[in-house]
Amino acid sequence: MAVKQCSWDGCDSFAAYGTRTKPAWCDEHITEILRRGGLEPLEPFASSTGFRLTRCLACGCEAHYRFVYTLDKNRDQEPTCRACHWAKWTATALRFGAELVGADIVDDEHARLVAESHGYDYLGAAPIPPAYRVRCRYCGRITADRLGDIGWGCSCQVNPRRPASVQGQPEQAFDPVPRLNPELVEQWHPTLNDPLRVTTISPNSKRRVHWRDPVCGHGWVATPADREKRPRLRCPECRTILDSLAWHHPDLAAQWSKDNPLSAWHVRPSGSLTFTPEWVCPKDATHRWRMAATARVQGSTCPMCRESGKSMVELRYFEALRTEFGEAFSGLAVRNPAFKRRTVWVPDVTVHLASGRTLMVEYDGGYWHAAKAGVDLDKSQDLLAAGALVVRLRESPLASLGISSGDYLELTVSPSAPAPERAVAAIREWLVSAGEHTPAP
Repeated sequence: MAVKQCSWDGCDSFAAYGTRTKPAWCDEHITEILRRGGLEPLEPFASSTGFRLTRCLACGCEAHYRFVYTLDKNRDQEPTCRACHWAKWTATALRFGAELVGADIVDDEHARLVAESHGYDYLGAAPIPPAYRVRCRYCGRITADRLGDIGWGCSCQVNPRRPASVQGQPEQAFDPVPRLNPELVEQWHPTLNDPLRVTTISPNSKRRVHWRDPVCGHGWVATPADREKRPRLRCPECRTILDSLAWHHPDLAAQWSKDNPLSAWHVRPSGSLTFTPEWVCPKDATHRWRMAATARVQGSTCPMCRESGKSMVELRYFEALRTEFGEAFSGLAVRNPAFKRRTVWVPDVTVHLASGRTLMVEYDGGYWHAAKAGVDLDKSQDLLAAGALVVRLRESPLASLGISSGDYLELTVSPSAPAPERAVAAIREWLVSAGEHTPAP
């Protein structure tokens, strides 16, 4: 593959690896990208998809990561280190669990048992549980993960899960892989089930064994077979459930609002709910919105931070509105019983005025809204019926929607010469004349 120039702005060096369509960087800037992801390299760079030993700059945990993995995490503005990630997960669990047992979540010997039974060498707990450092006996890769994730074994292609021999050692030298659900493996009590082993018990076993939930700290006795029966409770006392949103997506659980009637441990990622969950933006706690859990799992992010799907012209008008009013929200979904055309609308910009009224601004591009006059009219009328002040910025040559209301303002803007400051000045004058806005001194 042809050698490429480093994609870092202003760098004249050649990239350390080749690629046809994606950006590539030189070794110096690969190190800088790793530092932005919270890591420092401990090994020379080999390839973008190969594992490289690194040290976390925040907690000091050493583990292997692919460079492309750091690129993905940087794009999501999330630290690469999984030990730090699960430490944050623990903080979320503390928020939801009333009786968390703190740093002693899982006994060290129990963690060693789970790691060694899955072909790992146990390296000890990460700085903050529930992450534990393990080294794969087959590929040598060091990772920091929860016990439930360790229970799946290493993903390396040379790990057959039950090898005939490993480095001259016979198969019986290794415990068999547990057949239990990994979430149940994590709840296996570390001391009260001796001499019974989690690696030998069947998922259909009717033997009563001890369990302990690492989140709430509650303990109880039940058979593995009963654990998988409806309602598939994670903890019978807290009534949390197995395969919950919090278990599968701890990053989303951290954004789950306390005002929701159920916790993230009580709902499943794809389950139907009687309410639309509220979420809190991890970047700005004032950003709160309602969205189905299935949409979040599929990748939907904070609508007020998201810039994708918005043209540069729309973003310029949004910034001008935010400068004028101090706080403006982009893409905030609105529900109101006064809506007759739809149950939910998503205005381009929402501003909560000091007067108590809500200002909603729509930008109608000439190309995309050429055949949407009916939808634009329905949306405006529903927003007005809900008591909002509505402004539509319609590019020339779009025709007027013909709405006659004291709470409605329609301005014609130029697609070729955007003037957001002029439009915002007109909106300010309109609000001041209506007594809805006090101009800054």
